Amino acid sequence: MRSEFRFSHVTVAVMTALLAFVVLTIDYVRNIAANPGSQPTIGILHIPSLSRVLFFLVYGLFTMCIYGSIGYGVILALRKAGLRK
Repeated sequence: MRSEFRFSHVTVAVMTALLAFVVLTIDYVRNIAANPGSQPTIGILHIPSLSRVLFFLVYGLFTMCIYGSIGYGVILALRKAGLRK
């Protein structure tokens, strides 16, 4: 397996933002279908749309940082143990 091709950081950020927007859109449409005459909300949050999107983007970034640091710690531990030789 060749390790020459890798996604750039911008590509990963754009894909993450698109995933967040798709998930938010699905939740928004699901709430509209469930409550046809009322003001739709996403999840349990009752805050304006831009704040809602920013909240989910920050939450997703924070979650990715946590999982990334855990993965990086595992890789460093394996390298120090000599398993990558």
